[in-house]
Amino acid sequence: MNGMVVGGPQLKMAEGTSTAWVLHVCPPNGGGVDRFVRDVCDRRPQDWVAHVSNSQCVLEQPSNGMMLALGWEQLQHAIGAGALGLPAAVHAHSTELNIRRMCAMWGTTAARVVTLHDIGFMGESDDPQQQEQRRQFLREAHALTAPSDFIVDLLHATPGLEGLVCHRVENGADPPTERLGHSLPVETMTYPVAVIGAIGQHKGWSSLVAMLAALPETTPMVLLGYAEQKLTQGWLIPGKLWVHGAFQLEELPSLVRRYGVRLAFFPAGQPESYCYALSDIWLAGVPVLAPDVGALGERVHKHRGGELYDASTPAEKLAARVLTMVAREPDGPSIVSAQRSIPSVDTMVKALEHIYSEDPTADCTPQPQLHALPATAARHLDSAFFRRELINLDGQTAQLTRERDAALSELQQLAETQDERMRWQEHLERDIDTLTREIRALQQDAVVAEERQLALKEELEQIQAARARMTGRIEQLLRWLPHSLARRILQRLTK
Repeated sequence: MNGMVVGGPQLKMAEGTSTAWVLHVCPPNGGGVDRFVRDVCDRRPQDWVAHVSNSQCVLEQPSNGMMLALGWEQLQHAIGAGALGLPAAVHAHSTELNIRRMCAMWGTTAARVVTLHDIGFMGESDDPQQQEQRRQFLREAHALTAPSDFIVDLLHATPGLEGLVCHRVENGADPPTERLGHSLPVETMTYPVAVIGAIGQHKGWSSLVAMLAALPETTPMVLLGYAEQKLTQGWLIPGKLWVHGAFQLEELPSLVRRYGVRLAFFPAGQPESYCYALSDIWLAGVPVLAPDVGALGERVHKHRGGELYDASTPAEKLAARVLTMVAREPDGPSIVSAQRSIPSVDTMVKALEHIYSEDPTADCTPQPQLHALPATAARHLDSAFFRRELINLDGQTAQLTRERDAALSELQQLAETQDERMRWQEHLERDIDTLTREIRALQQDAVVAEERQLALKEELEQIQAARARMTGRIEQLLRWLPHSLARRILQRLTK
């Protein structure tokens, strides 16, 4: 993206609205974190988002589309010079190194809120020093939030974090305003079982493949979303798993009806911290079969809306369970109970605002003054700020290239086969032409033969008539002769 500042003029707040704004600091990976932050910014148009990567930070105000890319040194200078104003709170949405680095630049000038969107805060792949830095980052926060009891319990079970207070703020989701979109298939098969969202190894891809192998050919599944191996619509596993591709949230109820979905299956993968996909499919009126781990197990156990299975269940038994659930009528009251358990986006944002307002100095904070920054702003967005699924297009492109080469090779073989068929067709056409000429000749010969046959028949009839006349004449003559003489003459004629 060329240019330095993208968007319109500075946002003007409505009269009586608090000017206190929050800076949301996020990794550039999109997904559930991005949805959470954008829902908050939709209700709080004064808020800003900082997308951070190894090389730069992109500041964005979603309410007016304004966007600015800064290198780390430029960012440090802008904060020190006051060009980025002063947020009422810096809300970190991860504990990754770059997030911690960004938050540290504000020091103690702004309250720090940290939301634990996943189990990454444990830093299981980090060395001990990195793990301790994550934990210190959490201990220094003014407030911690988590979307589920599962994450809160995991926090308190982590050494060094046992006594921290963590507010439970569930991810809000509103019933979609249903509309038909361009991604709806015109005609489709019936797929009674669906997987919702993006699927990869950490989302249970291996267990999904095993379960699909155990299902009969008559029960294919549809992925309402996409996979790491396939982003676009089509068969991922021929006859077994159809990928619909990305869709707008408002389209989900229509997609469920169009595909004939009766059950949403969640494969066993990395434990979920909350799972927007579960909320979305419940709001679409579909029961679920989910693993009894993480927030999935917590929410289904508490609010029903489906059934749970042990993550160690063999694929054959799991497939039989799926078929049983598909065959019976859905439990309507159970789905309604699950739907009522989902907080609205407004409820979620109000809970966060209560946390933001705990700082008595959090009002009337100056907004970023972007007009002072363009001279030092970065000229391009780093590629890290494309959503992870778009980055995966590189792999998808490579796969499509291989498929294209294979298709071209197959097309060449088909062309050669077609050429051979054309040559054979030409040979057959020549033979047919020869046979046609021979048939015409035979037909002409048959006409001549028929005419000759008629002439011979007429000639024979004339001879027979002449013979009959002669015989009659002889018989008349013999009547005048003596009987003995006539008999001798007849005997002579007979010989």
